[in-house]
Amino acid sequence: MLNNYCIVFDLDDTLYNEIDYIKSGYFYLKKRLESKYNLKINYIPNLDEVKIKSKHIQLFKKKNLLKLVGVNELIELIRNHKPKIKITKKVLNLINYLSNNKCKICLITDGRKKTQINKIKSLGIKQYFDSISISEKIGFEKPHPKAFNNIVKKFPNKKYIYIGDNPKKDFVTPNRLGWLTIGIKNNKYRIHKLNSYIKKNYRPNIWIDEIEELNHKKINKLLNNFYN
Repeated sequence: MLNNYCIVFDLDDTLYNEIDYIKSGYFYLKKRLESKYNLKINYIPNLDEVKIKSKHIQLFKKKNLLKLVGVNELIELIRNHKPKIKITKKVLNLINYLSNNKCKICLITDGRKKTQINKIKSLGIKQYFDSISISEKIGFEKPHPKAFNNIVKKFPNKKYIYIGDNPKKDFVTPNRLGWLTIGIKNNKYRIHKLNSYIKKNYRPNIWIDEIEELNHKKINKLLNNFYN
């Protein structure tokens, strides 16, 4: 029975593609800047350019000849905008299945409180979570154990599963706690590069290509194989 389990999700590049959030931010910038400064914004970074991380904002500013707006202002506008992002039907079906079967569903995400809450609201999934932990709110980012320990205290004597995407910080702590860890490769859309070499304790117990693979049959099989 799933009421004995607590499944904890990461947010960005796990429940949805983070590139969609960044695209939403740039389209918001385009609309905002064209309206405020009577400019024509012709360039928006693509996925490969976004993977350069900190450089894509500078690229946006340079290629659109933005002399009146600083990089920090552009970053803050993206961080505070209300994004137009969606969760896929298969992921929503999974969450519904878990919720309907009395599984505890939690979220641990790093980032600013306002930014992450805006994402959760836009995805329309807040009501499904029994607990939401945002790093700015609790004062610690993953892999610090604070958020994970809070879940164990709130929902004791469960079998715990963590689903994330980033081996630099997502899996080492739940691995240490004896949780089942599932990694989402998402190679097509992921922003953070998946390193070919990762220390063993930083790897998930199981890698899957896409979160959409986790239908009710697959997740029940994984749980049974790990805990029985």
